[in-house]
Amino acid sequence: MVFDFLEEHKNRSPLFVSVKAPDKLFIMMPTLSPESTALDLGQRWNHYSPDTHAELYEEEVEFTCSLVKRLLGESLGKLSGRGSLIEYWQKMRSRYPDMQMVHHRSDWHGKQIMMELSMPPLSRRVLGPITLNEDMKITRLRLSHV
Repeated sequence: MVFDFLEEHKNRSPLFVSVKAPDKLFIMMPTLSPESTALDLGQRWNHYSPDTHAELYEEEVEFTCSLVKRLLGESLGKLSGRGSLIEYWQKMRSRYPDMQMVHHRSDWHGKQIMMELSMPPLSRRVLGPITLNEDMKITRLRLSHV
């Protein structure tokens, strides 16, 4: 039963496939590498619209980034909630309309994906862990401009 399900959904893109077993346990099966997951997220992020961007994030997403402090005046550089994050990216896009996420490398960092990327026209590289849930929605994102 489990193997039939996995075969049927082998081309599905989430990082984890959840299978509810008869004994009510959940089996988490890794299906993608950090590299392919990061590339997929980057492509989806680069095709910007508020609606498609909202699909990337869990409702209660947590975001930490030094640019939040500079752009929004948020003293801790933290945002909570999908709405706040979408508002932040809209301000970034209005300031830098040609901004794109360029993936350089990624790897596992515990249960998170550590990504290194750049976001032209910003000149510095960005490094940070991303936490995803089973539905491939970002639950936590911390970015450092190095």
